[in-house]
Amino acid sequence: MTEYTPDQIEDFKEAFGLFDRVGDNQVAFNQVADIMRALGQNPTNKDVAKILGNPSADDMANKRLNFDAFLPMLKEVDSLPKGTVDDYVEGLRVFDKEGNGTVMGAELRIVLSTLGEKMSEPEIEALMAGQEDENGSVHYEAFVKHIMSVSPPITRPLLPQGHVSTCRMGLQHSRATEQLGPSARPESSSAKTMMDIGTRRIFTEEHDIFRQSVRRFYQEEVVPYHSEWEKVGHVSRESWEKAGSHGLLGILIPEEHGGLGGDVFSAAVTWEEQMYSNCTGPFFALHSDIVMPYISNYGSKEQIERFIPEMTAGRCIGAIAMTEPGAGSDLQGIRTHAKRDGSDWILNGSKVFISNGWLADLVVVVAVTNREAKSAAHGISLFLVEKGMKGFNKGRKLEKMGLKAQDTAELFFEDVRLPANALLGEPNKGFYYLMNELPQERLAIGALSLAGSEFIFEETRNYVMQRKAFGKTIADLQTVQHKLAELKTEICVGRAFIDSCLQLHAEHRLDSATASMAKYWASELQNKVAYHGVQLHGGWGYMWEYPVAKAYVDARIQTIYGGTNEIMKELIARNIVSRM
Repeated sequence: MTEYTPDQIEDFKEAFGLFDRVGDNQVAFNQVADIMRALGQNPTNKDVAKILGNPSADDMANKRLNFDAFLPMLKEVDSLPKGTVDDYVEGLRVFDKEGNGTVMGAELRIVLSTLGEKMSEPEIEALMAGQEDENGSVHYEAFVKHIMSVSPPITRPLLPQGHVSTCRMGLQHSRATEQLGPSARPESSSAKTMMDIGTRRIFTEEHDIFRQSVRRFYQEEVVPYHSEWEKVGHVSRESWEKAGSHGLLGILIPEEHGGLGGDVFSAAVTWEEQMYSNCTGPFFALHSDIVMPYISNYGSKEQIERFIPEMTAGRCIGAIAMTEPGAGSDLQGIRTHAKRDGSDWILNGSKVFISNGWLADLVVVVAVTNREAKSAAHGISLFLVEKGMKGFNKGRKLEKMGLKAQDTAELFFEDVRLPANALLGEPNKGFYYLMNELPQERLAIGALSLAGSEFIFEETRNYVMQRKAFGKTIADLQTVQHKLAELKTEICVGRAFIDSCLQLHAEHRLDSATASMAKYWASELQNKVAYHGVQLHGGWGYMWEYPVAKAYVDARIQTIYGGTNEIMKELIARNIVSRM
């Protein structure tokens, strides 16, 4: 059996401690495999179950063990055979977005530099020589056979054996982590900038790799075209399909429904990177993380199979129509209605301020279906209305103060005949479906707002460090330094809370009041940071060519949509009073 040095044991102990979510110096049985894989081992779930004594599912979830019990198990699994070609191929398959047996060479380089062997740049280029085709793609099965034939051969897996989730929990040390020690990830408060890759405990190296890809997508596929989209008032349909092919849509939707089956932290990466790019035009978050869950969670098998794969690919753009000319935050004031006509429904009404409304192929429409219900909440239903249906018309694209490239439209429904299968979920249950999904929407707005604050702060810091006045930089002035200190402190406090909410949501423990706090606090903060960002830019902050000017007008909507902040306070207050 393998023997470890004292230093190795100490490293293992630190790694083990990172998986202790309770603080009792123990981990759950179902975390053991993840820890082993994070430490570079490659056990199957069956191997781990055998080492643990083949525990029941309940024992796997509830039983815990300490490090002294874990170490002999680690030694035992260390003596198992290392991964095969098939294991490595399966590990790289998670990067195969087209399903054609290839991955992009650029992504493969990131994998080689951050996971498994952590190769140096010259080593990577030597391995990659002659492996890429004219499109920059690599056939990963042939590549794996190639790397196993080199001398000395690579014996550790590039990714933990065939399972994306193990990478999410992994402790392969990123370059940012190595600067602070083998078991730490710096928080954004202590990083060089708050947008640095490789920070924050809620993320892992898999998220870092994904973030690199998302950041590259925005820089290459969004930033160059955004000013043109601002002029026409909407993004291109091509950008949606590119987002789909890059794996940015349907992240939270289960794979069996046609989504990507990712976690909320991966979704958060896409939210944050959009704000870091200062390109608010593509409302991918609304489509993926607000609209698609309604279909996935409440739709029929037919609806899921028909729409989810197309939405994940970006070929079908989704919107949700709640707001009306006379009903905004108060969903119980909705006037759009649908009545039965045989097995069909006849829909009438209008909606306003509908994001993605102009481009939408599919709209989740909130309508009253029982006017005699004991309360409005008991008489609301959701319907799937498709572009092109007779009687469904789109009004003008609304010209807004900000979000210039994000299409916002009026929608009109005049005797739209909907088949029975257009009803989403059960009749008269729509209000409850909305209440179930709104916490995720409000968390997303909070996360977007906080990332927006980070972007504005970094833009402002860069500006004051360069701008000269009175013979020195503005940053040399104590008043400016104190304002930066104040803003950064508030942003870091907000970041800690938003990350806590993301963790709660990942554990299915985020309640409506807490999500409302996230939305309320972060959106108010974004507006405060934007105000002071413009002020510290002086006259240049008022010029549209400066990113801070766009960020300022874009921030204003955050306190309004998704429920105004006045409504958020009401929801928070109700929760406080109800507990007294």
